[in-house]
Amino acid sequence: MDLRDYKINGSFSRRICTYGEVHITSTGDLSSSQVTCRVAIIDGKLRSGLHCHEKAEFRTAGKVQGKLIAPEVLIGKKASVQFFRQVEVGSIEIRGAMTGDVLAETVVTIRRTGSLDGKVVARSINVEKGGTFSGQLVIGGPTLKQAELLPASGGEKDAPAASQELHPPGQPFSVPATS
Repeated sequence: MDLRDYKINGSFSRRICTYGEVHITSTGDLSSSQVTCRVAIIDGKLRSGLHCHEKAEFRTAGKVQGKLIAPEVLIGKKASVQFFRQVEVGSIEIRGAMTGDVLAETVVTIRRTGSLDGKVVARSINVEKGGTFSGQLVIGGPTLKQAELLPASGGEKDAPAASQELHPPGQPFSVPATS
C-alpha cells in the first residue's frame, strides 16, 4: 500500500490502494474494480467499490454501483446519491439526498436539508426538523429481536404474552422530523 494522494481530473481506470486521499474532481471519472484509501472526496463520477479507512464525502449527484465501506460518511448538501449496494458505515450524516440501504454501527443523522430513502439498520437515528426519512428502520443493530410486549398489570388474560408486530414487515415506515 502506498501513501500517495490521488487527484482524478479525467478518466482513470486503475485500481487504487493507498493510505492517502483520493479526490475525484468535478471533471473526474474513476472506473476501477476497487478503491482503498484513507479519505475520499467525490465531486465527479465514481464507478467502483470504495473502502475508506477514515472518511468518504460525496459532494455531487451520482450513482454508486460498488460497495461503500467507511467509518464516517458525509452526503453533502448539494449531493444526490443513489447507492445500489448496502452502505456499511460507522456513522453517516446526510445533508443532501440519498437513496440506498444503510448498515451503521452507531448513528444515522439526517440534517434539516437531508433526505434518506431506504432501509436503515443502526444503533440510533437522528432526523432534524425539516429532514425526511422514508423506508424500513431497525434500531439496535442487525441482531435486534422483536420486543416482547408485557401486560400493564399482572393478571390480564387478553394481554399479548408473546411478541406483537407494531408495523407490518415490508411496508414503508416514515419517521416524522422532530426538533
